[in-house]
Amino acid sequence: LGTSLGATFSSLVSQRGLGIMGKGLSLAAGRDGLYTCFVLGTTQVITQHVQDNFGLTPGQAFTCGGLTSGLGAAVFTHPFDTMKTKVQGNALEPVQASNAETFRQIWKEGGLGGFYKGFSARGIRLTAAMFILNGTKTKMEELLDDYKSRNGQPMGTMGI
Repeated sequence: LGTSLGATFSSLVSQRGLGIMGKGLSLAAGRDGLYTCFVLGTTQVITQHVQDNFGLTPGQAFTCGGLTSGLGAAVFTHPFDTMKTKVQGNALEPVQASNAETFRQIWKEGGLGGFYKGFSARGIRLTAAMFILNGTKTKMEELLDDYKSRNGQPMGTMGI
């Protein structure tokens, strides 16, 4: 406790070698890959679908799309996050558990529910992030379209 980032890095590498920095990387990649699919893929599709088929306003449709995508991202990515946390948490233990051993341990201790410990807090955060990320993406697309429609004039002439 109370050590700097550099000191922590040095301590980890000196105790376990540089490979310790990649501990849990495949699980993080799986989690982040699925999350990205939800952020970039489902929000806009769901938003458009509910707006077209249920007569919702754009704001209402975006709320449905964001909630659905955020919850979907949380449900599908949380097991990867739980495993990654366990794998990284035992990084300094004398015996290192593999991803498969970590999976079996979580399953043995809690079954399917074991993979969803901490789900509520993370689910709320991911759902909120969907609104922020997709709202930012939409605004950036609008700004880019506006920029292109002005024949590529410098940004300063657009009042930004």
